[in-house]
Amino acid sequence: MVTADGTKVLTVAEYDKFVNFIPIKFRPIFEVNTITGLRYVELQRLHDHEEWYYTERNQIILPKEAQRKVKQKLVKRTIDKLPATFPYIFKAFVEGRRPPERTTWFENLERWSKKAGISPKVNPKTPRKTIE
Repeated sequence: MVTADGTKVLTVAEYDKFVNFIPIKFRPIFEVNTITGLRYVELQRLHDHEEWYYTERNQIILPKEAQRKVKQKLVKRTIDKLPATFPYIFKAFVEGRRPPERTTWFENLERWSKKAGISPKVNPKTPRKTIE
């Protein structure tokens, strides 16, 4: 499935197939990105600020500086209704490697898409659009 702006949205079968081609060291990055629906730059900032994740509430609260979107008017943004397994995925995310630069991530997603036989290719907006 493809959105009006040309972004690939993964079906459940495509998601499972795609994830199998992501190297294990990058899986927590992709999974946290998909589960939370964060913009990629927000995901990078979350990795540097694990205190934005509240374990006891299983909730992410992004302060204004996390967002930095030109049109953004919110003082903070809350991501909740996270799955019960999220604390384990988040732990792997913060203990793992930092999310790469956007261009590198785009190249990785393109390479993994080709290996998985997914067309059109997965791009940095795909996890956000898939969760929507």
